[in-house]
Amino acid sequence: MKRLFTLAAIFALFTLSLFAQELDPSFLKKKAMPELEIQNHSFLTQEHVGSSITITGLLSVNKNNFVLKENPDSRSVVTFTLEVKKWGLKRKLKKLNGKTVTLTGKLTDASATWTKKMKVEKIN
Repeated sequence: MKRLFTLAAIFALFTLSLFAQELDPSFLKKKAMPELEIQNHSFLTQEHVGSSITITGLLSVNKNNFVLKENPDSRSVVTFTLEVKKWGLKRKLKKLNGKTVTLTGKLTDASATWTKKMKVEKIN
């Protein structure tokens, strides 16, 4: 009986040590899925208002009016009217007029398929 108990205990410890080696906690730090880069935000609807989005497109600045056109060379152009509250951010965007930029912010209006509004939080 002692031998059976000893063998069972050794087997249990051996099995636990094998599982402990296979369970690497670093897998928790890795993202389960990579971030997807969305090329066309025309799918956004009013249900998405308030969500954080990142867009890339051609920036146009006219005085204090900021517009970003996503996919400007294609037939499916999505035009974002940008709301910029911070003066420093406005100044940086004015310097980037006519360039392709990536912006992150909150979606404020998505009532139309091809035109949206976004409050800019940062330039990526």
